[in-house]
Amino acid sequence: MTPPTALTTDQQAPPTEERSAASEPPNADSGSERARRPWRRIRLLDVLRVLGLARPAVPRPVEGPKAYVQWWQRLLALLALVALVVVVGFALAAAVGLVVVVVGFLLEQAIA
Repeated sequence: MTPPTALTTDQQAPPTEERSAASEPPNADSGSERARRPWRRIRLLDVLRVLGLARPAVPRPVEGPKAYVQWWQRLLALLALVALVVVVGFALAAAVGLVVVVVGFLLEQAIA
């Protein structure tokens, strides 16, 4: 009888149990709360996101009848639009006023 040898890289051990994405890890205690939760594979992208090396996952948009804009989002957009119009108006008025003052000063210098 020959002694059992270690498996080489081209040989694989026979599967002891079929594990799906929702099955439990093999070392979990059957009575604990953690063992009853579904076991999820840790992906490299998730690890990189935790470390801050990958972009965060973008949430999926809401579709269907619940896809509407909240009232506070409408109010915030209205306030932002009003603020933008006021700031652009002030900037335009300041530019026109500065041009009028400079042109008036240059005319005074040219006349004198």
